[in-house]
Amino acid sequence: MDAKFLKKKIKEELQEVQKYLDDGYWDYDDKTDEQLGYVNIKAEEFIARIEGWDFTASDNAVYHYTRLNLLENLLWEMETK
Repeated sequence: MDAKFLKKKIKEELQEVQKYLDDGYWDYDDKTDEQLGYVNIKAEEFIARIEGWDFTASDNAVYHYTRLNLLENLLWEMETK
């Protein structure tokens, strides 16, 4: 795997996050009845705001799951291309 490949994957993921932001996906959380207000911002700004959150144990479990899943997917892509 090279840096060019990772840069491409990061760009693709930021574009995907931007689609969610543009569609208002993170404007309101109906489960907590909370106005999140993550609209009309760039994906990079959204990521920067998330970095400042105080995460719970459940959030941390999701983080580790996501990290392992990402690494497994990257490995699969490297081995199949």
